[in-house]
Amino acid sequence: QEACKEGHANHVSFNATITACERGSRWTLALQLLQEMRSRGVVPDTGSYGALLTALGRGSGPWQQAVWLLEKALEVRRQERTAMSLKELMERALTPIWTSGRLAEALMIYRQGKDAGVWPGDRGSRLLDLHDFAGESAQVAVCAQLLQLAKEGAGEVVIVTGRGGHSREGGVTLHPLLTHFLQELKIPVRPDPKIAGRLRVSLPEDFYGVK
Repeated sequence: QEACKEGHANHVSFNATITACERGSRWTLALQLLQEMRSRGVVPDTGSYGALLTALGRGSGPWQQAVWLLEKALEVRRQERTAMSLKELMERALTPIWTSGRLAEALMIYRQGKDAGVWPGDRGSRLLDLHDFAGESAQVAVCAQLLQLAKEGAGEVVIVTGRGGHSREGGVTLHPLLTHFLQELKIPVRPDPKIAGRLRVSLPEDFYGVK
C-alpha cells in the first residue's frame, strides 16, 4: 500500500506481496492484488501467475480460476525471454484442479503438457515412468494410463515410481501415494516382486470399454 501511494509499485513488489499471500494460502487477497496490478498499469508476468496458482492450490481455491490463470500465464510466457518453466506452471495449476475432483480438466492439461514435451511421451500402454513427476501430475498420469489401457483391453500396467534417488525430496514419495490412491479406487495394485520402486496394476473387468 505504501509503495502504491508513493508511486513505486511495480511487478517485483506486487509479485513479492502475492508470494506472501501464497505462503499464507490467502488466494482471495492474491487475486485482488492481480486486479490492483492491472488497474495501476503494472503488467503481470509468469511469476505473478505462478504465485497465484500456488496460492489457489494451498488455499483450496476454485478450479475455474486455476484454468483461467494457467491460460493467462501461457499467453504471457510466449512473450517473455526468461520465464517460469511450463512444467512448473502446469503442475501448480493441477493442484487446485485435481483436489477439486475435476478429472476431465486435469487430463486436458496433462495431455497438453505431454504434447509440449513437459512430461515424457508414451512408452506404451503397459509402462508408465513417473520419474520427476509431482504428486498431482503423477495421479493424473495414472488415470490417463488406465483409461488408455481400458480402451485397448490390456490387462496390466507397470508404474515406475522409483526408489527416491532421483526425487527432489530424496526419498520415496510417489510409491505410497499411488498405492493408497489406487486402493481407494478399488483397483488391484501390488509391488513388483523383482524390482523395487515399481507397481503392477491390473484393471478390474468393469474398466474395460471405458470411453
